[in-house]
Amino acid sequence: MILQYIKVQNMKSIIMHMSTHPRLLKDVLTQYKSTFAALKELINNAIQANAKRIEISLIPTDCDKDSINYHPIDVIKIHDDGNGIPFSQFDDKIMKVATDNKEGGLGIGRFGALQIGRTMSIRTVGYEMERKVYTTTSIVLATSMFQSNEELQELDIPCETSESSNHLNTCYEVTISNLYQYEQTTKKKNKLSPEFESTSNFKQALFESYPFNIFEGKIKFIVNDEELSREEFCIGTPQYKSITFTDTQGKEYAINFHFYHVNLKEKNINIFFQIDNGGVMISIAKYQYVSPWHTPDAGAWYIMIDSDIITHDMISNFELIDLGEQNAKVIQELIKEQIDNFFRETNIKYKSFIERLSKDPNYPYNNLKMDDRPSLEVNVFNHTAYLLEMEQKLIENNNSARKAIYPMVKKIIENGDTEFLVNEVVRLTDDSRKRFCELIDSTDLDDVISFSSSVAKHQQFLDFLHELCYGEMSKWLKERSQLHKIIEKQLWIFGEEYNESTKLWSDKSLEKNLEELHKKYFSYEPTEDDENLIQEAQARDKDITDLYFYNKKKLGNGREEVLIVELKAPSCAIAEKEIQQIEKYRYDIISSSAYPHNKVCYKIILISSKITPRAQVKIDSARSHNYEATPFLFADYTNDGKDIKLYIMSWSELISENRKKLSYLSDSLNVKAENANEKFNKEYPHLIDENSRNRLNKRELN
Repeated sequence: MILQYIKVQNMKSIIMHMSTHPRLLKDVLTQYKSTFAALKELINNAIQANAKRIEISLIPTDCDKDSINYHPIDVIKIHDDGNGIPFSQFDDKIMKVATDNKEGGLGIGRFGALQIGRTMSIRTVGYEMERKVYTTTSIVLATSMFQSNEELQELDIPCETSESSNHLNTCYEVTISNLYQYEQTTKKKNKLSPEFESTSNFKQALFESYPFNIFEGKIKFIVNDEELSREEFCIGTPQYKSITFTDTQGKEYAINFHFYHVNLKEKNINIFFQIDNGGVMISIAKYQYVSPWHTPDAGAWYIMIDSDIITHDMISNFELIDLGEQNAKVIQELIKEQIDNFFRETNIKYKSFIERLSKDPNYPYNNLKMDDRPSLEVNVFNHTAYLLEMEQKLIENNNSARKAIYPMVKKIIENGDTEFLVNEVVRLTDDSRKRFCELIDSTDLDDVISFSSSVAKHQQFLDFLHELCYGEMSKWLKERSQLHKIIEKQLWIFGEEYNESTKLWSDKSLEKNLEELHKKYFSYEPTEDDENLIQEAQARDKDITDLYFYNKKKLGNGREEVLIVELKAPSCAIAEKEIQQIEKYRYDIISSSAYPHNKVCYKIILISSKITPRAQVKIDSARSHNYEATPFLFADYTNDGKDIKLYIMSWSELISENRKKLSYLSDSLNVKAENANEKFNKEYPHLIDENSRNRLNKRELN
């Protein structure tokens, strides 16, 4: 160990003051969408301050792991070897809160640490150019200082400083403690985000955020004493390409592509659009792209794209094909073309297979030219055939099963049952494939796939419906009538007898009477007094009212059934009031001559996303008589030739009951549910606006 003599003047303790109102500071402390984003601000500041080494320590509690007081991350420390801050500039760059002081780094992001923990300690060494001395300054800030409404100028904040005429290494160090993570009432923005769940997660997130710096070795990142190396994340050497784009005004811009083959389990293509932010390349948007020339065995890729023409506004318009500005639309197609060309030239194995496949007499798209960009259907077929080839060697072994399998694959794709295709066709064993081919010889192709595809679609729809009623998607609907329109086309959820019923009968007289009945009993707002107000939905969905629809179905022997579905608004639970109203509703149908009863039965369904505890007790009591035979039946009136049944349920109950039924039909069918967002876009595009579609498709950045 080499000891360095340092001439240090006496340490001074002084009082400092901040210069803005605490309410403004509180806004700054929660401005980031996650705790990892807040931490990145400190890293960005270090890069802007010319740091070449950034050390991050995720420090656990200093006690046994089995102790109830043990925390995997108790303290977070970030140390960089950047320029630091000399004491003469400390007041201006640190103590002036909520100023955009970006020169040399350290804008308002310097307080991002207080979004993670209640206490933030700063220690920095800087060089005083005029006096030619090094200063060391330390200060501790805590959120408790800012709880009062008094001006910050009146708060006394202790600070310690010293100086030395000897050389010191400049640095800036932040220590975050008293993390919000372990408090019961912690808000989501203050909780440690998934990037902190493990060291590997954290390293991966750092790589996604700073790939250039890590790969090119310009900055060394150290996490818990381990340096992040490019070999840990990248396979081979990244490839670079630059093209020239001419905008609508005739001005030329360079668009730069960096292709990184990355070591990830998910074999996708992720595109990151980047801009220069004070000398730091930051990602402003992340997209996933499916190239017809990329296959799973080609691995995962990160493609970083930057250009002077790329802006926040342009990227936000990338998925608004009809509304986006002209430059954005042209650049989007240009980027797709460049990425497709890249994988076409580098994925030699797949390219060779497609050339052989296109010449195969069993290929169902033999009119397609090799240079044509394949349609979605052709692209899915080509990729499936490639996966089959890797598993079964159909072309390589000149297997005659291609005559049966290729048409079947094409038929399944046309029906939209790609999940069944992936799970049940591509992964067939040799024995299963042999039996499958024997089945093809003796059975009509439509019959082979009909059962499995029907079950798969129903399972997918139930997952989609659950997301629609209870998930994030419920926030993006333009109006609740979308749910009403969707359910009209999926009446099988109310009973197998509606399996083929998707169109409403036209009966203007009955429709008018039902509409009047609906207004009579359900044109009120939920309230806390009635115990039917769903608080979390009230603010978001206050303009959405109750809706209803009906279906008239012929039962045979001249009989008809009228299905009436009353959908409660998102903010209204089913409480005792709703039960009273629907019983009056039912009584009016029983007693009024306006509703036909000769050979007509009525099935009334009241449904909401929530049932209150008191109402549930009453409902359970009514259901208890014969639930297995007639789930959700609340009341049954069969008298004097009249037949009116009343059902009360929640969406979650209805979904669960249908899942049980499907499970009996699909014990041997393992169907992975289609992503609900993708299903909404694909099957109900007319029911959602462009902004919603944009949010559904975009990938989240760290």
